[in-house]
Amino acid sequence: GLDENNVYIGGSNQTVNLHSQLRKWNGSSIEVIQIPQDSSKSIDYIFIENNNDIWLSTNSNKVYHYDGMNITTYYIPVPLLSKSSSIYKDLLGNLLLFGLYGIVGGQGETVHSTFRFIGDSWQLITQDTVTVNSDLSYRVLQCGTDILRTGKNMIFYFDGANWIKHTSAPNIEQITISGPSK
Repeated sequence: GLDENNVYIGGSNQTVNLHSQLRKWNGSSIEVIQIPQDSSKSIDYIFIENNNDIWLSTNSNKVYHYDGMNITTYYIPVPLLSKSSSIYKDLLGNLLLFGLYGIVGGQGETVHSTFRFIGDSWQLITQDTVTVNSDLSYRVLQCGTDILRTGKNMIFYFDGANWIKHTSAPNIEQITISGPSK
């Protein structure tokens, strides 16, 4: 949240048709924020710029924007897998969405996609297939103002268009990252 009186809670309602749900703690009670009752099943990530600029990614092909009063639905070309998406802003102020979708009939393969919000729509920037043998993994994290992606013994950074090898991390296959920008 933004502060102790503006905490947003997203998820799904498992008992009522599995629809996305959004709540806000206002300091004294939890408010219900109405989300469209469409095919999105869960809010997986909440990016808060301010009280009037909140982005919600889902486990579908929908991304919601909440302006403090209304919800606007935006579409991406592919449905994202549950708990696979994240939204960050880069150094230039570009809003970026990262997520995975499965390949039908694939052997544990997923496609990692990067989208940028341009004008009034989400545009695909990069896409790559992730397997157990890929250098790049699916995990995207923000460290300070840097957007990083883990890989087998490596860390990559996003330069606004591509994933670039940043550094090696020998003998560490499952990497997590935390810290300030470079």
